[in-house]
Amino acid sequence: MAASQPPASQLPPAASIGRSIALIFSATILFAVMTVLVKWLGMIYGTIIVFFSRAFFALIPVLPLMMRHGLINALRTARPGTHVFRCFVGVLGMAINFYALTILPLADVVAIGFTVPMFTTALSIPLLKEQVGIRRWSAVIVGFLGVLLIVRPGFGADSALSAIPLAGALCNALALIWVRKLAQTERSETIVFYFMASSAALAAFLLPVQWKTPTPGDLALLVFMGLLGGVAQVMHTSAFRSAPVAVLAPFEYSAMLWAVIAGYVVWNDLPTWWTGAGTTLIVLSGLYILHREIVVGRRRRLEKQA
Repeated sequence: MAASQPPASQLPPAASIGRSIALIFSATILFAVMTVLVKWLGMIYGTIIVFFSRAFFALIPVLPLMMRHGLINALRTARPGTHVFRCFVGVLGMAINFYALTILPLADVVAIGFTVPMFTTALSIPLLKEQVGIRRWSAVIVGFLGVLLIVRPGFGADSALSAIPLAGALCNALALIWVRKLAQTERSETIVFYFMASSAALAAFLLPVQWKTPTPGDLALLVFMGLLGGVAQVMHTSAFRSAPVAVLAPFEYSAMLWAVIAGYVVWNDLPTWWTGAGTTLIVLSGLYILHREIVVGRRRRLEKQA
């Protein structure tokens, strides 16, 4: 998430904002379909082949973005070390979440994934040297109370397993912080390409560990899943390039609706009341953190202009 908003005079026209909303909404649906395929195929073939397919075939729709400014320019970077760490934590976070999807209800994994803004807020203090006030800290606490409602420590085996997607969210928050650092000097397509390429390379190296030959139909689904992820990533990037974060971020929480529908239709899973209540707290917390980041960012910008 960005930490500031452009002034009203610099906001894009309504048509551009409408297009961006359509893009982010479509991307969220595509990511939801991809997640269903990740869970379905991961339960059959394991995490590694699904992880490889998600990363490798996603490169296909990302390549046109790379070609816009020339492939050599898109690959050029002055911060290879930062890319390495971002890729490491990003790969770890994705792999953990893919594994979590194979052992936990879809809605629970998606809901716990919404804790990324809370981890990002907490980690921005030591890693970005940002100041976080009592309001954002309060929102973080409320969000983690929501996590406790979902996890309910001590109530069944799923309580301990819920620590797995929570670890994935922590890794994704670290990756997001490093993306913020990279975004100061790097093109978005460069960041996406290096992440996807490193993910595919690592998964390819590990494929013999968990190899199971897919049927022709499942192979088609693996390719389709990766392409969906790549197209959704392009849509997501394009949307946030053309409209304010405050307008688009709430639409990403519609992922929970698609997760509930898919979980019920495909696996006959319905989230518990505990999951519903916890998700509500997490979403409200995330939206308030976003609101405070925008307010604080605007205040800092005015102070610099003064």
